[in-house]
Amino acid sequence: MFRPADEVPAGSVLRADICIAGGGAAGITLARELRGSGASVILLESGGFDPDPDDQALYTARSSGDRYDPLATRLRYLGGATNHWSGWCRPIDPLHFEPRGWIANSGWPISRSDLDPYYARAAKVCELPPSFGDSTAGDRGDNEGVDRWFQSLFEDDAITSTEYWFSPPTRFGSRYRDDLELSSETTAYLRANLVNVANSDGRVTQFEVATLDGNNFAVEAGAYVIALGGIENARMLLASRDSSPAGLGNDGGLVGRYFMDHFDQTMGTMLLTSPIDGAYQPGRLDQRRAAITLTPAAQREHEIGGIALVVESFPFWKPDEADYKTVRANDAADILRGLAGGTSVPYSLQVAPSRSRTRRAG
Repeated sequence: MFRPADEVPAGSVLRADICIAGGGAAGITLARELRGSGASVILLESGGFDPDPDDQALYTARSSGDRYDPLATRLRYLGGATNHWSGWCRPIDPLHFEPRGWIANSGWPISRSDLDPYYARAAKVCELPPSFGDSTAGDRGDNEGVDRWFQSLFEDDAITSTEYWFSPPTRFGSRYRDDLELSSETTAYLRANLVNVANSDGRVTQFEVATLDGNNFAVEAGAYVIALGGIENARMLLASRDSSPAGLGNDGGLVGRYFMDHFDQTMGTMLLTSPIDGAYQPGRLDQRRAAITLTPAAQREHEIGGIALVVESFPFWKPDEADYKTVRANDAADILRGLAGGTSVPYSLQVAPSRSRTRRAG
């Protein structure tokens, strides 16, 4: 069930077996997984059911170095960033879990194989096909033609193909709202802001909560989960200094130092004499998104990180909305069509993180 945090008696201490701070993809998924376990769950969500400018303003921040604006990238209401995500999904490359001498501080205490048993369950939550993450799956869907084209193009065994899958995209706040509402084990408090992770000798003792209207209360639980997102998790740990001057869990000074976000940038344009069957059309969430990348062996040999170039059908030039890159690409295509006396089809190459398939192209 849902309750407004302002209705909790001021100064009270709520108790549960598990307290989850954050009602985005991670927090909602965990609360749903705990249904039927017999454990009582309190879920704290900073926003409400719908966007509110006062809630969103809590993301106001200054950035140093490269400009990054949490106000534009994060959403502070039930469902979190899934309320505006495009649905891109892919498993993490096995290589990215390994220590790589050419990348400082690389390596994880777990491997890709530790995550493999959970991908099918994650696919179900994100409303993806059951074959998501299975590189041996034979069904290539709408991108089968693209993969055949990759196979015929590359002779270098360092180059292979990769793909992205699309969730509908699933809006967790609306898609799973009824599950939380009807759960007898979970109480979700809306507009409840975690303001301090109270701790003693490095152990969490309470979640301290406040509302924008001035109410304050605390939650004590047998287990605590911080699921506030990549920025807010680190910020909250750094701000919680009851027994740790550098911030909770930050004795090594690493909390918040490895924030990453996906990036997407047009790197170039290919002009081909014939179209690629099944090439990704921007905005088509029913397609997988095919790309070219380097094999793990090539990444090791050349000591580089994983990256992929997504091949997309280039948008047709419309003078009232085209940017400079679109105009240049379409002008070049027109010139080549005239010189060749035939067809010239432009495709853009977009930079994106990669996931290598288990077989080589060539």
